[in-house]
Amino acid sequence: MSGEDIERFTTWQIIQHALWAFAFLTLLITGLALKFPDNFLSQAVLGGLGMGLRANLHRLAGIIFWIVGVAHIVYYTAIDRGSKPILPSLQDGKDIVQDIKYHLRLTKEAPKFGRYTWIEKFDYWAGAAGSFIIGITGLALWQSYGGTAGFGGANILSGLSLQVYNWFRMIHGWEAILAGAVIVMLHFYMTVWRPGNFPLAMQVWTGKMSRHHYEEEHPLELEELDKAKK
Repeated sequence: MSGEDIERFTTWQIIQHALWAFAFLTLLITGLALKFPDNFLSQAVLGGLGMGLRANLHRLAGIIFWIVGVAHIVYYTAIDRGSKPILPSLQDGKDIVQDIKYHLRLTKEAPKFGRYTWIEKFDYWAGAAGSFIIGITGLALWQSYGGTAGFGGANILSGLSLQVYNWFRMIHGWEAILAGAVIVMLHFYMTVWRPGNFPLAMQVWTGKMSRHHYEEEHPLELEELDKAKK
Protein backbone atom coordinates (compact mmCIF):
# COMPACT_ATOMS: atom_id res chain seq x y z
CA MET A 1 0.00 0.00 0.00
CA SER A 2 2.91 2.39 0.70
CA GLY A 3 3.75 2.58 -3.00
CA GLU A 4 0.17 3.30 -4.02
CA ASP A 5 -0.51 6.40 -6.11
CA ILE A 6 -3.72 8.27 -5.28
CA GLU A 7 -5.57 10.59 -7.63
CA ARG A 8 -5.39 14.16 -6.39
CA PHE A 9 -6.32 16.19 -9.47
CA THR A 10 -8.60 15.41 -12.40
CA THR A 11 -7.56 15.74 -16.04
CA TRP A 12 -9.67 18.91 -16.27
CA GLN A 13 -7.81 20.46 -13.32
CA ILE A 14 -4.45 19.53 -14.85
CA ILE A 15 -5.42 21.19 -18.15
CA GLN A 16 -6.59 24.33 -16.33
CA HIS A 17 -3.33 24.56 -14.42
CA ALA A 18 -1.19 24.02 -17.53
CA LEU A 19 -3.04 26.67 -19.55
CA TRP A 20 -3.00 29.13 -16.66
CA ALA A 21 0.73 28.56 -16.04
CA PHE A 22 1.52 29.10 -19.74
CA ALA A 23 -0.58 32.26 -19.90
CA PHE A 24 0.78 33.66 -16.65
CA LEU A 25 4.44 33.13 -17.52
CA THR A 26 3.89 34.60 -20.99
CA LEU A 27 2.15 37.63 -19.49
CA LEU A 28 4.90 38.07 -16.91
CA ILE A 29 7.76 37.87 -19.41
CA THR A 30 6.18 40.08 -22.07
CA GLY A 31 4.79 42.52 -19.51
CA LEU A 32 7.96 43.03 -17.48
CA ALA A 33 9.90 43.54 -20.71
CA LEU A 34 7.75 46.60 -21.38
CA LYS A 35 7.80 47.90 -17.79
CA PHE A 36 11.59 47.62 -17.45
CA PRO A 37 12.86 48.03 -21.05
CA ASP A 38 16.40 48.96 -19.99
CA ASN A 39 16.99 45.66 -18.20
CA PHE A 40 19.26 43.33 -20.18
CA LEU A 41 16.73 40.49 -19.99
CA SER A 42 13.99 42.80 -21.22
CA GLN A 43 16.20 43.91 -24.09
CA ALA A 44 16.73 40.27 -25.03
CA VAL A 45 12.95 39.70 -25.09
CA LEU A 46 12.22 42.90 -26.99
CA GLY A 47 15.11 42.29 -29.38
CA GLY A 48 13.98 38.76 -30.09
CA LEU A 49 10.26 39.42 -30.41
CA GLY A 50 9.97 43.05 -31.41
CA MET A 51 7.36 45.37 -29.90
CA GLY A 52 4.53 44.25 -32.17
CA LEU A 53 4.85 40.52 -31.52
CA ARG A 54 5.46 41.16 -27.81
CA ALA A 55 2.20 43.13 -27.58
CA ASN A 56 0.19 40.51 -29.46
CA LEU A 57 1.62 37.66 -27.38
CA HIS A 58 0.77 39.59 -24.23
CA ARG A 59 -2.82 40.09 -25.39
CA LEU A 60 -3.22 36.52 -26.58
CA ALA A 61 -1.97 35.24 -23.21
CA GLY A 62 -4.41 37.65 -21.56
CA ILE A 63 -7.28 36.14 -23.53
CA ILE A 64 -6.24 32.62 -22.47
CA PHE A 65 -5.91 33.84 -18.89
CA TRP A 66 -9.47 35.23 -18.95
CA ILE A 67 -10.96 32.15 -20.63
CA VAL A 68 -9.36 29.77 -18.11
CA GLY A 69 -10.46 31.97 -15.23
CA VAL A 70 -14.07 32.17 -16.39
CA ALA A 71 -14.14 28.41 -17.16
CA HIS A 72 -12.76 27.71 -13.68
CA ILE A 73 -15.46 29.81 -11.99
CA VAL A 74 -18.29 28.39 -14.10
CA TYR A 75 -17.16 24.81 -13.52
CA TYR A 76 -16.85 25.08 -9.74
CA THR A 77 -20.00 27.12 -9.21
CA ALA A 78 -22.42 25.71 -11.79
CA ILE A 79 -21.17 22.22 -12.76
CA ASP A 80 -19.29 20.75 -9.82
CA ARG A 81 -21.95 20.35 -7.12
CA GLY A 82 -19.66 18.66 -4.62
CA SER A 83 -18.15 20.10 -1.46
CA LYS A 84 -15.84 23.11 -1.75
CA PRO A 85 -12.88 22.40 0.57
CA ILE A 86 -10.94 25.31 -0.97
CA LEU A 87 -13.24 27.76 0.84
CA PRO A 88 -11.73 29.33 3.98
CA SER A 89 -13.04 28.04 7.31
CA LEU A 90 -12.59 28.60 11.03
CA GLN A 91 -10.42 25.49 11.10
CA ASP A 92 -7.87 27.30 8.93
CA GLY A 93 -7.38 29.86 11.69
CA LYS A 94 -6.77 27.10 14.21
CA ASP A 95 -4.37 25.39 11.80
CA ILE A 96 -2.39 28.62 11.34
CA VAL A 97 -1.94 29.00 15.10
CA GLN A 98 -1.01 25.33 15.49
CA ASP A 99 1.41 25.51 12.56
CA ILE A 100 3.17 28.56 14.00
CA LYS A 101 3.45 26.90 17.43
CA TYR A 102 4.81 23.73 15.81
CA HIS A 103 7.50 25.54 13.82
CA LEU A 104 8.48 27.60 16.89
CA ARG A 105 8.82 24.26 18.75
CA LEU A 106 6.17 25.27 21.28
CA THR A 107 4.38 21.99 20.58
CA LYS A 108 5.35 18.62 19.15
CA GLU A 109 1.99 18.17 17.42
CA ALA A 110 1.82 19.41 13.83
CA PRO A 111 -1.59 20.34 12.40
CA LYS A 112 -3.33 17.72 10.30
CA PHE A 113 -4.80 18.87 7.02
CA GLY A 114 -7.59 17.69 4.78
CA ARG A 115 -7.88 18.35 1.06
CA TYR A 116 -5.98 21.66 1.27
CA THR A 117 -3.62 23.17 3.80
CA TRP A 118 -4.13 26.74 4.96
CA ILE A 119 -1.06 27.76 2.93
CA GLU A 120 -2.53 26.23 -0.23
CA LYS A 121 -5.79 28.09 0.40
CA PHE A 122 -3.89 31.35 0.89
CA ASP A 123 -1.97 30.71 -2.32
CA TYR A 124 -5.22 30.03 -4.20
CA TRP A 125 -7.21 33.03 -2.94
CA ALA A 126 -4.29 35.44 -3.16
CA GLY A 127 -3.82 34.30 -6.75
CA ALA A 128 -7.52 34.72 -7.45
CA ALA A 129 -7.58 38.26 -6.06
CA GLY A 130 -4.42 39.22 -7.93
CA SER A 131 -5.69 37.67 -11.16
CA PHE A 132 -8.93 39.66 -10.89
CA ILE A 133 -7.07 42.95 -10.37
CA ILE A 134 -4.58 42.25 -13.15
CA GLY A 135 -7.33 41.03 -15.48
CA ILE A 136 -9.65 44.02 -14.99
CA THR A 137 -6.90 46.64 -15.26
CA GLY A 138 -5.33 44.84 -18.21
CA LEU A 139 -8.63 44.72 -20.07
CA ALA A 140 -9.18 48.41 -19.34
CA LEU A 141 -5.72 49.33 -20.62
CA TRP A 142 -6.15 47.22 -23.74
CA GLN A 143 -9.55 48.65 -24.55
CA SER A 144 -8.75 52.27 -23.67
CA TYR A 145 -5.73 53.36 -25.65
CA GLY A 146 -5.17 51.55 -28.90
CA GLY A 147 -6.53 48.42 -27.32
CA THR A 148 -7.77 45.91 -29.81
CA ALA A 149 -5.34 46.45 -32.67
CA GLY A 150 -4.68 43.13 -34.30
CA PHE A 151 -7.66 41.40 -32.76
CA GLY A 152 -10.66 43.53 -33.77
CA GLY A 153 -13.52 44.54 -31.49
CA ALA A 154 -14.91 47.71 -30.01
CA ASN A 155 -13.09 49.93 -27.55
CA ILE A 156 -15.80 49.69 -24.91
CA LEU A 157 -13.66 51.42 -22.28
CA SER A 158 -12.30 54.19 -24.50
CA GLY A 159 -13.89 56.84 -22.27
CA LEU A 160 -11.31 56.45 -19.50
CA SER A 161 -9.52 59.68 -18.64
CA LEU A 162 -5.75 59.81 -18.96
CA GLN A 163 -5.44 60.03 -15.17
CA VAL A 164 -7.51 56.89 -14.62
CA TYR A 165 -5.56 55.16 -17.39
CA ASN A 166 -2.30 55.98 -15.62
CA TRP A 167 -3.70 54.67 -12.33
CA PHE A 168 -4.72 51.43 -14.00
CA ARG A 169 -1.32 51.11 -15.67
CA MET A 170 0.44 51.56 -12.32
CA ILE A 171 -1.85 49.08 -10.53
CA HIS A 172 -1.56 46.58 -13.39
CA GLY A 173 2.24 46.69 -13.43
CA TRP A 174 2.91 46.52 -9.71
CA GLU A 175 0.23 43.92 -9.04
CA ALA A 176 1.86 41.79 -11.74
CA ILE A 177 5.22 42.16 -9.99
CA LEU A 178 3.60 41.19 -6.67
CA ALA A 179 1.92 38.19 -8.30
CA GLY A 180 5.22 37.10 -9.85
CA ALA A 181 6.96 37.39 -6.48
CA VAL A 182 4.26 35.30 -4.77
CA ILE A 183 4.51 32.65 -7.48
CA VAL A 184 8.30 32.45 -7.23
CA MET A 185 8.59 32.62 -3.43
CA LEU A 186 5.43 30.79 -2.27
CA HIS A 187 3.98 28.68 -5.07
CA PHE A 188 7.35 27.54 -6.41
CA TYR A 189 8.47 26.76 -2.85
CA MET A 190 5.45 24.50 -2.30
CA THR A 191 5.71 22.76 -5.66
CA VAL A 192 9.45 22.84 -6.42
CA TRP A 193 11.88 23.92 -3.70
CA ARG A 194 10.30 22.28 -0.64
CA PRO A 195 12.10 19.14 0.59
CA GLY A 196 10.24 16.09 -0.64
CA ASN A 197 9.01 17.87 -3.76
CA PHE A 198 12.27 18.90 -5.45
CA PRO A 199 12.76 19.02 -8.39
CA LEU A 200 9.00 19.13 -9.01
CA ALA A 201 5.75 18.05 -7.38
CA MET A 202 4.56 15.85 -10.22
CA GLN A 203 0.91 15.72 -9.09
CA VAL A 204 0.26 19.00 -10.93
CA TRP A 205 1.10 17.20 -14.18
CA THR A 206 0.16 13.57 -13.49
CA GLY A 207 -2.77 14.20 -11.16
CA LYS A 208 -1.45 11.57 -8.74
CA MET A 209 0.28 11.76 -5.36
CA SER A 210 2.02 8.90 -3.59
CA ARG A 211 0.33 7.50 -0.51
CA HIS A 212 3.42 8.40 1.50
CA HIS A 213 3.08 12.09 0.59
CA TYR A 214 -0.65 11.97 1.21
CA GLU A 215 -0.01 10.62 4.72
CA GLU A 216 2.40 13.45 5.40
CA GLU A 217 0.54 16.35 3.80
CA HIS A 218 -3.19 15.50 3.74
CA PRO A 219 -3.79 12.77 6.34
CA LEU A 220 -7.40 13.79 7.09
CA GLU A 221 -8.43 13.51 3.46
CA LEU A 222 -6.58 10.18 3.17
CA GLU A 223 -8.63 8.87 6.10
CA GLU A 224 -11.82 9.87 4.28
CA LEU A 225 -10.64 8.20 1.05
CA ASP A 226 -9.78 4.98 2.90
CA LYS A 227 -13.17 4.95 4.64
CA ALA A 228 -14.92 5.43 1.29
CA LYS A 229 -13.22 2.29 -0.06
CA LYS A 230 -14.57 0.11 2.75
